[in-house]
Amino acid sequence: DTLGFDPLIEHTLPRDGDYFVRVTMLNFTGYPDAVYRLTLGEVPYVVGAFPSGLRRGTETDVELFGPNIPPGTKRRVKAEADPLVPLQHVALDDLPNSGLDVPLAIGDWPEQLEAEPNNDREHAQPLSWPVTVNARFAEPNDADWYRVSLTAGQKVWFDVIAQRFTASPADTLLQVFDAEGKLLTENDDDSHDPEYESFHHFRTTDSKLLFTAPAAGEFFVKLTEQSGLGGPRAVYRLSVHEAKPDFHVRHFPDAVPIWGPGSTAAVLVKIDHLADFNDDVECSIEGLPEGWKGSSAVSLGRKPERYYNNYQRKVFLTITAPADAAIGTVVPFRIIGRAKRGEETIEHRSWPLTLFYSSDIGFFRASQQTRAAIAKPQGPWLELANVSEIKLNPGGTAILPVKVLGAAADLKMMPLVINLCTNGVACGLVTPQNIPIKEGIAEIPVKIPVEMPLGTFRIVAAQTWGADIRVGMPGPCTPLVKMVVEPAAK
Repeated sequence: DTLGFDPLIEHTLPRDGDYFVRVTMLNFTGYPDAVYRLTLGEVPYVVGAFPSGLRRGTETDVELFGPNIPPGTKRRVKAEADPLVPLQHVALDDLPNSGLDVPLAIGDWPEQLEAEPNNDREHAQPLSWPVTVNARFAEPNDADWYRVSLTAGQKVWFDVIAQRFTASPADTLLQVFDAEGKLLTENDDDSHDPEYESFHHFRTTDSKLLFTAPAAGEFFVKLTEQSGLGGPRAVYRLSVHEAKPDFHVRHFPDAVPIWGPGSTAAVLVKIDHLADFNDDVECSIEGLPEGWKGSSAVSLGRKPERYYNNYQRKVFLTITAPADAAIGTVVPFRIIGRAKRGEETIEHRSWPLTLFYSSDIGFFRASQQTRAAIAKPQGPWLELANVSEIKLNPGGTAILPVKVLGAAADLKMMPLVINLCTNGVACGLVTPQNIPIKEGIAEIPVKIPVEMPLGTFRIVAAQTWGADIRVGMPGPCTPLVKMVVEPAAK
């Protein structure tokens, strides 16, 4: 595993002759999608860049390095101004090469380079923040020190990007000391990708700290590499910026299949809270062409009267195509998350994600575009039958009638399920059931658990599918249904 999970061997052969190269999967199996590219020879092969990123909307020279690349090989890179783009790629575009490009992280803060020597506290590099420092561990056991000034009670993020986005092999340890040299706090591996998703090649070992200054003064940040690695590829980016309540929004899939004109499909939206953010976030689909229908749903914050529960950090949104849309039509759209904190409105555009692979957790990669595509119908589809809201008490049951269209004339029963997002990977609110169809209508029982919290939720009725967000999405499904859980009458 040199570049992510991709191996790289640089070897000097001892003599002329025939040699053999073997490539296998780790489990010695194979399948049609297990494709790869193998590069052999004295080929310029880029494995990294420095600096490993730049600020959004700016441009800079980056040096490319790797086997058979002349020292000092540089390329001019201009970063996109689009706040949605978390990374760009740069390649050797004018030399015979492997065709490989390498990622550059796109940041939001002013940028600077590490200034050596900064190997001890006495030579700590002063930082005026907000800032992102581009640095590298030049040799094994290298230590990099930085100095920041904070006021009492001030909250800041110390955030390292190495394995995330830039695919650096560096395994960082971040420590914060006071002016007397006392260790105040440290972080080795932060849970950047909470719960059951990873937004990178693998679970990273990048460090991150939310730090509150106990008093006014200077504080020292020490970064070390934990695996004994050093050299050109051991790059990292340290960002220092204010920590204020905020949220991130991501959605999957980035390409939404809609199975036939007039039908509906769902998108999963995930909301992560940062720095004590606990407010409701309204997520909406916007930018669809005329005739298309989007939706909105609220991710519930934590309130004194509403304890944290399993249904708060993810929501479904739905898209319905026009009945006269042509198969093969592709339309872009965007998802926006908005929250209100006092008089301030916080707004973020959602990052689209594409599934990389799945194991015990789902591994996703950031994409740069969201679109919906109308595919050929694969069978019947569902519409709401004049009911768009149901009300229940905890432990109660309601009936949701839906229209079954398409090949419904020959159907007497159909496997259907009610889906509601949870913080994990499962989203089946009720056990899938074979529901009788009478005159094109299926009446689906909706039973909620006794421990279901009070509030307003958005559900969909869908054809039975693997109730795991990493396997598929509920589609064809109904548009969103408002499910109001209210206290039982006394």
